[in-house]
Amino acid sequence: MRLRLALCLLLPALLVGCDRLQSALDIEGDEPGECTDDADNDRDGLFDCKDPDCAGSAACSQATPAATAQATATPPRESLDARSIVLMGGPGSRVEVYDRLEVAFEDSGPGVLTGEVIARLPAGTRGTFISSVYAVLSTFGAEVELADGTRGYVLEGTYGSLARVVDVASDDVLNVRAGRTHTAEKVAELAPGAAVFIVDSSGAAGCEVMEGEARWFRVRTLEGVAGWASCRYLGSF
Repeated sequence: MRLRLALCLLLPALLVGCDRLQSALDIEGDEPGECTDDADNDRDGLFDCKDPDCAGSAACSQATPAATAQATATPPRESLDARSIVLMGGPGSRVEVYDRLEVAFEDSGPGVLTGEVIARLPAGTRGTFISSVYAVLSTFGAEVELADGTRGYVLEGTYGSLARVVDVASDDVLNVRAGRTHTAEKVAELAPGAAVFIVDSSGAAGCEVMEGEARWFRVRTLEGVAGWASCRYLGSF
C-alpha cells in the first residue's frame, strides 16, 4: 500500500521531468532548415537566429564580412513582382493557351468554357499577368502575355509567379510544408537560390507586415510538389 501510494505521488513528477528532459534534448538547428523556419523548435521561447543554439549556423553567423559573404549563397531579398507570371508544370510539360475563357453558370454553380487553343507552351515560359477571369469570388484563369509575344488565356492552376529562395545560407534549406505552420509535415526542401512557383501569395507585396498564416505562401516546386513556404525567404527570380 505504501509502495503504491509512493508511485502515485511520484508519477506526476516523473511525467513533468520527462517533458523537461525532452525539451532539453531538443536543439534549435539540429535539423536542416530549423534556423530559418520562423519556429521555436526547442520550445525555449527563442527561434531561428534569436536562439543561441543557431549561432553556429551560417544563416546566423556573425563572422567577418568576407566569411559571411562566402557563407551566404543568395543575394539580398527583392520585392516580388505581382504581375510577373510563369507557366507551371514539370520538365517537358506544356501548358495550353486559349483565345478566350468564358464563365458559364449551371445548376451546380459557375464553371469555365475554353475557346480555341492558340499555343502549347513549355512549362517555365515567362510572361505578364493582364487580368483575371472570375465570377462569384472564384478565379477561373487569367489573360496573360507571354515572353514570345503570345497573348491569350490560361486556366487557374497552370500559372504562378516565379520566385527563388533568398536569405538562406549555403549550408541550410527552406522547408516546404503540407500546411501553413511550422508543425505541418515537411514535403520538400529548397536549396538556397532554388526556383519555386508561388501559386498563391495572398498579397506578396506586404509580406514584411504580415502575421501568422498570412506569412505562408502556397508554392509548387519545379518537380511538382505542392505545399507552403515562409514568404520571408522568397524573392523575385
